[in-house]
Amino acid sequence: MNIMNAIAWLFPIIFMIHDFEEIVMINAWQEKNKQYIKNMKDKYIPFNFKGSTASISFGVAIEFVIISVLTIISYLLNSYVVWFGLFVAFVLHLLFHVLMCINFKKYVPGVVTSIIFFPLCCFIVYSTNISLHYNISTVLFSILIGTLIMMGIIYILHKSMKKFESWLGKYSTKFL
Repeated sequence: MNIMNAIAWLFPIIFMIHDFEEIVMINAWQEKNKQYIKNMKDKYIPFNFKGSTASISFGVAIEFVIISVLTIISYLLNSYVVWFGLFVAFVLHLLFHVLMCINFKKYVPGVVTSIIFFPLCCFIVYSTNISLHYNISTVLFSILIGTLIMMGIIYILHKSMKKFESWLGKYSTKFL
């Protein structure tokens, strides 16, 4: 079996474990830090949106499906250029959680799994690049494409989560 076929499946698994931390902690974290956040003037505030656990889970589920479908396609085609770039974008996302935590000066949801998974993910990036024999231009192209896809997914998901949150509110007040 090609080593990449095994490594590729780690992406959806690591993604979900990381996002479980965010899903479980986000609302309690927002409530606990409400006053601290209110006092932060002109600073970046992580997770500065109002959303229920359900709407956050909805967004994560869509991301998980996209990552899983991409992994399946990469596996079936034995082509990992887009997968590699998206995985690198995810690794940068993990690093971003650590930086958010440092900037916020308190726990930020997702930072624990980011710290745990960051070294493993860096090793996966290194091993994958060696296994795939990509040259520097392919690596840079892959990272550019993966990052653009990730940014597009996140933008669309935030819009979708707001609509889903609105739909949930309407659903909960309608009579059957």
